Amino acid sequence: MGVYLTQHHRRAVLRAVTGAALALTLGACSALPERLQPSSLERRPPTPTVSIDLPMRTQAQLRDFDAATRALRERYLYSNVVNAAWDNQALEIRKKITERTTDEQYFDILLQLVKTVNDSDVTLSLPTDDAPAASSSQPFVGIGVSIDTPRPGKNRVLVLAVFDNSPAAQAGIKPHDAILRVGGRPVNGEEGAAVVGRLRGEPNSQVVLTVQTPNTPPRDVTVTRRAITSQMTTVARHVPGTNFGYVLPSVSVAPDAIRGEVTQAMRKLSDGKSGLDGLVLDLRLARDPKFPLVDMLNLFGNGHVATQFVRERKGNKLEITGKNVVGSQDVPLVILIGDMTSGPAETFAGILQSLGRAKVVGNPSRGKVATLSEVVLPNSGLQLNIPNSEYRSSKDKSWLAKYDASDKLITGGGVQPDVKFERTWEEFTDADDPHLQKAIELLKGGN
Repeated sequence: MGVYLTQHHRRAVLRAVTGAALALTLGACSALPERLQPSSLERRPPTPTVSIDLPMRTQAQLRDFDAATRALRERYLYSNVVNAAWDNQALEIRKKITERTTDEQYFDILLQLVKTVNDSDVTLSLPTDDAPAASSSQPFVGIGVSIDTPRPGKNRVLVLAVFDNSPAAQAGIKPHDAILRVGGRPVNGEEGAAVVGRLRGEPNSQVVLTVQTPNTPPRDVTVTRRAITSQMTTVARHVPGTNFGYVLPSVSVAPDAIRGEVTQAMRKLSDGKSGLDGLVLDLRLARDPKFPLVDMLNLFGNGHVATQFVRERKGNKLEITGKNVVGSQDVPLVILIGDMTSGPAETFAGILQSLGRAKVVGNPSRGKVATLSEVVLPNSGLQLNIPNSEYRSSKDKSWLAKYDASDKLITGGGVQPDVKFERTWEEFTDADDPHLQKAIELLKGGN
């Protein structure tokens, strides 16, 4: 989805709009946090003005709308979309604001503007969006799982990881399990992040979940909710009978701590030795837009590894000064990716694959590799997230895919594994993981 549309978020967004509008004075027109530069010389409609004769609420709405329009025009990755014809379309939408719109109507008008680019990566949210994040470590009352939320065609809550000593862990729920019903009510693919509200609840309240482990019949389990204060730890273990390591970074660790977690895991697995004979780095759950691309490349790469393209124009080269930690620069490396891998983690895997530094195994990733520009609208504080650049390999390989507003693939295809599987992460268990088995084969010298 291109916009967070749960009722919870809608109310929060409307509160932000209302509060900002009522706080306005005639001189309260702030600029965008970053200066925007013209992107082309084509003829454009004249920049609209905001009349001081309009009600203050309407002035606030128009200033926000104009800031959003300008940001899309100057930053959006696909410059051929935000052209002169698009400007005219935006002006027609803008006229609706002058009809003395309510805050709810105004929010719908902003959504109309977002939808004109037909791109699910363009989103509108609160500046500190309170949708449940996979990497959130803030205490909450719930069952203690990190999940992939339902989406069209996926009528389930997929358990990605389970918090240590959580109610879910005590109930026998494990990664790869699918939650099909919550409190007797089926999970609907259309409800998205709203399902989190059904999993959470009051302390000591109970909820019956219908859970299915891959290749087994569904079962009902009763879980008692409680405050979750623990985190999920990074998995680091030896592959039995080898000097190979397997590392799965925790989905609850802060993005800027991922490199430290991986480094610590490699040191632990080396245990005073010169290093590992091979490493499997599991990024099938890595989808945080703040995944530390450069820091991770420092561990495993060196030199000119990629080039940033801004609106199809070649920009700066990404130069890496490699740091060898317990043999990280030389260790044979296999990266696992899947259909949930997205963002900078995809770019990381694609870069190392293109350099011949790593083999990639699993399912094609989503191609959600665009770098996002975060624009805070000046009066309401709403945040407009706009894809504006991408990294390509040193050989000009692009992993960028474009999805329409309904999240349907239009072009592109993400990172393509060297060894590709049909079975996805939710179709097997840790005990029967074909991706990992193939990765070990490759490290042993297989094909």
